[in-house]
Amino acid sequence: MGNIVVQAENVSKKYKIGRLNADTLKDSIKHKWNRLFRDDEEHFATHEEDFWALRNINFEVERGDIMGIIGKNGAGKSTLLKLLSRITSPTEGKIKMKGRVASLLEVGTGFHPELTGRENIYLNATILGMRESEVRKIEDEIISFAEIEDHIDTPIKHYSSGMRVRLGFSVAAHLNPDIVILDEVLSVGDADFQRKSMAKMRSIAQSGRTVFFVSHSLNSIQNLCNKAIYLKQGQLIESGLVDDVVDVYKSTFKISTDVEVKNHITFNFDDAPGNELVKLQSAYVKAKDKGLDDPINMSDDIEVSISFWKLVEEGKFDVGIQVFDIERDLQILGSNSHMCELLDEIKTPNSRINFQTIIPKFQLNASSYYLNIVISDMEKKAIIFNAYCIAKFTIENITHFNKYRFLTKSRGIIRPLLNWNINIEK
Repeated sequence: MGNIVVQAENVSKKYKIGRLNADTLKDSIKHKWNRLFRDDEEHFATHEEDFWALRNINFEVERGDIMGIIGKNGAGKSTLLKLLSRITSPTEGKIKMKGRVASLLEVGTGFHPELTGRENIYLNATILGMRESEVRKIEDEIISFAEIEDHIDTPIKHYSSGMRVRLGFSVAAHLNPDIVILDEVLSVGDADFQRKSMAKMRSIAQSGRTVFFVSHSLNSIQNLCNKAIYLKQGQLIESGLVDDVVDVYKSTFKISTDVEVKNHITFNFDDAPGNELVKLQSAYVKAKDKGLDDPINMSDDIEVSISFWKLVEEGKFDVGIQVFDIERDLQILGSNSHMCELLDEIKTPNSRINFQTIIPKFQLNASSYYLNIVISDMEKKAIIFNAYCIAKFTIENITHFNKYRFLTKSRGIIRPLLNWNINIEK
């Protein structure tokens, strides 16, 4: 295998739907126990169907790679990690691996709840084939990294989920495995620990070890990994350099809606979404001083306009917007009008009210976004109308940046135009 440490050849995994899968030792014992001591035979006479969680997966991973695994829920990511961790075996094909494997697939994996944190460190080390003398040299480092010095001699069952994650990751990272396998358990930890863990994984890869990392955060995948695998419904769709694989994955993103979402929308009164208090008349997002269908550039001020009918006399209504990055499914911007003084003067039912605001140029990065609208009653402090994904718009890189190709791959959430001072000393 040379420099290749993991090689998957035509790997497939089949489960039986409609019965308990005796896939692990624990499942097998439970299944046998139920058959021996339960009388309700009809419970076991269920219809069985084959379900292929993975089908014909092939890839190779070299020493020092950080391999990201991406895909939607049900794509087969967790099944692949279980195969790599040797928790279960492939139905077809084989996985060749060189070296010791440490995995953290869920909170508390590999821990005995009745043992203390310190005892579990030695238990995990023994499973990995390490000597007690080897563990003693790094024991303090493991405990310090996990930030649980005051609780290390407390049984694990009394730990919070965050404490278990911190200890589990610290053990997996410090016990000198050749291959580290991590599911998205780090999302349980706090932000500081997540940053520290990311830095540790980079250090592991730089030392020549290999990391498998599953996450729904494409930003984390791109910032950490150098390669990636994209799974869809048990099939390997793409593998290779992380940016190329993520681009293929992003190209499949669609906003969940029955109609095409544009950057502008208008309704007739009878068909307008809303309720007995308000009805939405129109909304648009466009470059200021340009047409509705003109492209929006990073150098454009972005005009957001919302019109609605106020159907009641009373009420101080406030309009808020939420701008979400489609690729990250992350809210980037939120703002409210707080125009209560103006709205106090609007007493006539069925008045049409228009709100406009400007998002200054060089704020949002080049990407695709969707707009949510929230209308609230300021007196009652309650949301009275919420329109999800009412408009979609794309911001493009400015033309004179195109010659700097590396800028088009910027992964930042915002991309402001900063003022720079340059001093040359001779």
